[in-house]
Amino acid sequence: MTGIRPQWCADIISSPPRSGEGFHNWLFRAARGLWKCGRHGSDIRELLQNAPGDPLLCCGRSKSDFATRSREEWRGNLSAMQLIVPSTMTARTGRTQEDKQSAHALSITGPRRFLVIEQDGGNVDEQSAILLHLAERAPLALAVHSGSKSIHGWFYCVGQSGERLRSFMHYAVALGADRATWTPSQFVRMPGGTRDNGRAQTIYFFNPGVVK
Repeated sequence: MTGIRPQWCADIISSPPRSGEGFHNWLFRAARGLWKCGRHGSDIRELLQNAPGDPLLCCGRSKSDFATRSREEWRGNLSAMQLIVPSTMTARTGRTQEDKQSAHALSITGPRRFLVIEQDGGNVDEQSAILLHLAERAPLALAVHSGSKSIHGWFYCVGQSGERLRSFMHYAVALGADRATWTPSQFVRMPGGTRDNGRAQTIYFFNPGVVK
């Protein structure tokens, strides 16, 4: 069944409601539909992390407990993580801006693959509506609940110019997004991971077609 989408599943995914008409519930139904169509959490992480060879990923249980390891070394353990750098790393350790050796450093963060947009203001429906609006300007690959009060939107951006990405981020910030995720090495919520409070970081939306 993987890769084959029944018509009922396609109908749900292709017909999102307008803001204020239960967008959160639609996201949940769409995620369930994708799950039933064979897109499990491990498949989603595999696709989002897709790159030639066996890329290095910086993941963590917290901002003080993290490591950079190959995808194969992480296999089977990512669901227990709550944080990930949304781009691959170029080395296992590097120098931070404070000149300390670290597995989480801007100096070893590779080219940006995803620009992640998150916001703490508004309810889930309002945040979802903003992500849907931004998806009219850039390809939305994934929407992940933080396990608390926000939804993280992963926008695929390989091949986009820095100027275009800055313009997109500036617009997102004007709509209430946190500018911290502009930093390529910034930790974001692991799709399908587990927050430190034990809550699941549920994948509400997944669109594999935008990841090339």
